Amino acid sequence: MQGHGQKPAHLVFFAFDLLHLDGADLVDLPLLDRKDRLEALLRRAAAAIRFSRHAIGDGEAIRAGRTLLGGERGTPSGHDGSRRERYS
Repeated sequence: MQGHGQKPAHLVFFAFDLLHLDGADLVDLPLLDRKDRLEALLRRAAAAIRFSRHAIGDGEAIRAGRTLLGGERGTPSGHDGSRRERYS
């Protein structure tokens, strides 16, 4: 990575959705059900992979706050719907 010289970079990955598991398509399950499965799966994962909790509230305000802080720009999804339309 640039700017780190000889010092190793410590990367952390945040997992926020689980679309497939053991060959099963989970896309049609409600988001909160998929997140529950993901959280259980990540309990035994390496420390560099972290679970991203669900934020219920004003998705546009949350997204605007992330953008102002230099975070990723994403599209909020409803907690009771599937993501099929985005992944087909």
